[in-house]
Amino acid sequence: MFTVNSVRLLSSIEDLGRIGFTEGSGISRVCLTQSDVAGKNFVYKLMQSAGLHTYFDEVANVVGILNATADVSPIFSGSHTDTVIGAGRLDGSYGVLAAIEAANSIRGQGVPVRRPLGVISFTNEEGVRFPPMIGSKYFTGESKLDDILQLRDASGVTVREALNGVGVRHETTKVMSKAVKGFLELHIEQGPILEEEHIQIGVVESIVGMRQFIISVQGSADHAGTTPMNLRKDALLVASQFIIAVHELRREIAIDGVVTVGKLEVKPNVANVVPALVNFSVDFRHKSNDVLAQLETRLNSLVEEFTTKTRLCISAKNHFRLPPVKLSSNIANLVEDCAKDLGLSSMRMQSGAGHDSMNVNKIAETGMIFVPSKGGKSHTPLEDTNSDDLVNGTNVLCNALVELLNSR
Repeated sequence: MFTVNSVRLLSSIEDLGRIGFTEGSGISRVCLTQSDVAGKNFVYKLMQSAGLHTYFDEVANVVGILNATADVSPIFSGSHTDTVIGAGRLDGSYGVLAAIEAANSIRGQGVPVRRPLGVISFTNEEGVRFPPMIGSKYFTGESKLDDILQLRDASGVTVREALNGVGVRHETTKVMSKAVKGFLELHIEQGPILEEEHIQIGVVESIVGMRQFIISVQGSADHAGTTPMNLRKDALLVASQFIIAVHELRREIAIDGVVTVGKLEVKPNVANVVPALVNFSVDFRHKSNDVLAQLETRLNSLVEEFTTKTRLCISAKNHFRLPPVKLSSNIANLVEDCAKDLGLSSMRMQSGAGHDSMNVNKIAETGMIFVPSKGGKSHTPLEDTNSDDLVNGTNVLCNALVELLNSR
């Protein structure tokens, strides 16, 4: 079994974690901002230092290839380095840096491999600024370049304009996504299961599906002191009642699923004015696409019911849909075997969070490895994982990649 350079790995995690960091607020590297591009440039240089043929593609995915001249289909590994606002240092970034370290160790130890190893940091996995996962959707051919470049953020800035604004260059390469044979993504769990079960490695078998919507409630802005309660069209009051009803839907239809209302916008957002407009997000997640479809149908029914009952204008706009994904059983078995050979405990599990692996799974055999998250925390500055677990996960990744790189 092979082991990686743990000092080099942990140092790279610390170094990247300083980019976009603000004391007391965590890390913010939102897609195609200066801090995001600074993170991409850090990864680019790290790939070059590891001896990889490195480039930016047309949507600013950062790609590095080891053994690039081998004329067989490559194996890829990686994740993303963009973050939510106020993030920790590991979500996505750990998978990119671990893949670079695995490639560095394989090259440095002279481990023979027959396939190219591609390391990739995908653009905009999080979807904070633009619709999520545009990097992996471009990589897999699911989304066309022109369609991606025309996407707009909340301020009306297109992806094309954002790319030009930060000056990311690109070049082409003969190692194309259609030739990818396999993909393996290492990630922190972002949940409490592994820690609670005292398990070192999570072998991910599937990823839950997601449906996200933006609900708009249009009321009327009126004076808070002179408008009688029975004559008000209070958009925030109705939105609050709607949110409670959405949570009841989850209890009725999908007790083993989750629903989140995480974003709320109130206008005019003034203390002495009745709220006139509320926009908020609804995020459903479940392992069954049929259940997600039922939730969407009932959500639309709620819109009709509340419109009739309140006489306010209420609408639901689909933000994105991601179907549940079953990952490769062959790669899951391989990860489990590598963990066992390294003396590490493991368990089979599903991912409740979305990942770029969901898209890559459409073109290649795909697997995921989880390591424990302290307190199950993620998307927060409190996000953390023990150093030993970070090294263990990277060792499992490295050994699994060696097997995949030498497969026929």
